[in-house]
Amino acid sequence: MNIENIVLVGLNHMTAPMSCRERVAVPKERLGAALREVMALGGLEEAVLLSTCSRIEIVAASCEPARAASSLGDWLRARGGADAGGGLYVKTGLDAVKHLFRVTAGLDSWIVGESEIQGQVRRAYQAAFEARCTGRVLNRVFQSALSAGKAVRAGTGIQTGINSIGGAAALQAHRLFPGGKNGRVVVFGSGEAAEAVVRHLAAKSFTEICVANRTLEKARAMAEPLGGKAVGFAEGLALLATAKAAVFSVGSERAVLTKETLAPLLAGRAEPLLLIDLGLPRNIEPACGELAGAHLRGLDDLKELVRESMERKAADKEKAELLSALAASDCAIELLKYAAPRTGQGDSAMKIVKSAAALVAIISLFAVPSWAQADKTEKPAAKAELALPAGHAGAAACLTCHDTHKDFNKTLHGRKVLSNPKLSNSCESCHGPGAAHAETGDKDKIVSFKGMESAAVADACFKCHTNKNLLLWKTSHHNQGGVSCLQCHSVHESEGRKSLKKPGVFTEKSQTETCLQCHKKQKSEMRLASHHPIPEGKMTCASCHNPHGGIDGNLKADSSEELCAKCHVEKAGPYANEHPPVSDSCMNCHKPHGSANDKLLKQAQPYLCLNCHKFPHTTTANGFTGVSLSREEQRGNCVDCHKEIHGSDRKASFKD
Repeated sequence: MNIENIVLVGLNHMTAPMSCRERVAVPKERLGAALREVMALGGLEEAVLLSTCSRIEIVAASCEPARAASSLGDWLRARGGADAGGGLYVKTGLDAVKHLFRVTAGLDSWIVGESEIQGQVRRAYQAAFEARCTGRVLNRVFQSALSAGKAVRAGTGIQTGINSIGGAAALQAHRLFPGGKNGRVVVFGSGEAAEAVVRHLAAKSFTEICVANRTLEKARAMAEPLGGKAVGFAEGLALLATAKAAVFSVGSERAVLTKETLAPLLAGRAEPLLLIDLGLPRNIEPACGELAGAHLRGLDDLKELVRESMERKAADKEKAELLSALAASDCAIELLKYAAPRTGQGDSAMKIVKSAAALVAIISLFAVPSWAQADKTEKPAAKAELALPAGHAGAAACLTCHDTHKDFNKTLHGRKVLSNPKLSNSCESCHGPGAAHAETGDKDKIVSFKGMESAAVADACFKCHTNKNLLLWKTSHHNQGGVSCLQCHSVHESEGRKSLKKPGVFTEKSQTETCLQCHKKQKSEMRLASHHPIPEGKMTCASCHNPHGGIDGNLKADSSEELCAKCHVEKAGPYANEHPPVSDSCMNCHKPHGSANDKLLKQAQPYLCLNCHKFPHTTTANGFTGVSLSREEQRGNCVDCHKEIHGSDRKASFKD
């Protein structure tokens, strides 16, 4: 099977009303049963079911895509009733893959760039994988989509502003009660959306935050790290009599707040109660909104609230759309390449591969967004002759001796000089007035950068180069180590965008090779089995480092944790149960440039964990304490049991 066998059927917030989505939604605890129902429909080899508050979609691989699409559509219509038929959409092949990539990157959400969907797609795929409902095709597609989702967020600004439904709910409460500090807010639930609400409320000065849950331990795990108070579910409902706002995000098939329950709690209130329902199916009975003093807001009501934020993200969304489309096309090509030699029509399949590759090239050439469009205005090949300032000889006089630099006008600096009449003296823009040097040949009468101290070279360069990335140069490791601008950049020869010395034209390879000329240790580490994809050209040293200065090791962030979280968003936290070495520094366990151990670990498992956990499993007998690890445990990995090793919102033992 290949990409032509992929089919996607679903409905979402743009095609179906909430009442329909509510009926079709699959609760987390019933996901396994729903997957078995779907696989039993017939004609399906692989399937993943994604059900969120905004959508339900089934991605499948089938030898009979048309039959699969029909049976999946019938299954959704049976659950959703008459409303579902008009809202269903079917996508196949490359269109299905592109749609999944957009969904995972948060581009198909009503909050563009929302962070929760990445985790929801990951959990849907994980559930299908563990149920053995996926195979080679969907494993490749979902793993690529999750990787691309992180890359799109890291490479654009779509996560700025409101990036979660929980954040939108908190902003709704903040706008209604801007004073906030004296207001009580009750949050019902313990999932990602509920946690996001609590985090955002705490950041917006709501100091009296109560987290209500049927399991008090879960409420405590979410509330205490963020300064909130944990209460039982019944106590939380009682607090509605005095609260200013309440947010419900509970996984329940029925409404947890009814009109009969709410009515007596509103009696005697002097101010209204804001109720925000983030559940699907709905947690609050719609009739509650009819009560005097109750303002009920649902998922659809929050859309207008985030419209302004979405408009500000328009340019970033345009860029993200292109990155997502290119990543989806790359995934499609990989699928076709794998399928080509395994089919009886290998030549035909490889023609499709080439066509897909051509499609990627066409997209990159013609689907260029406004942020990437170059200035296409005509520019003169050369500037008009201007009178030379006093003491200047002009570029023509320089080239009578320095003929090795005759192609200077093709370089980055040369093109800048040609386009700026103020720099008509060309060479003398950097080397100073050269008339006396041209007349006498005295090298002391011209500024020469050979042998010049690195600080003096930098001062000369910074007269023109005032980019914000250079602000921390004086505190950078390179400057303090006496590294000169000219050790990495060439002014006269390179035609590359960054004027890098090696190999001349600016590419990912040239940037990395420039760095590795000096950083030999990192170069050797990158050759180890586990490494970031720098040698493969998918990253560069500058993906993490600003060579011109940074806070910690020239990093592009205030700390290694913040930097790592830009790509590894699923491990970023905050968590109710923090793992101290992780929250302290990623470098406690990982070697960033390369390791002989899996996943860039400093040591192999279980020896890495044993550095801190000297006796993880002990037993006491006859007054003696000893290690009780079985042979299987000694040979295995700690993360076989403690899967949430980076932190957990559920268990202090970090077990799944």
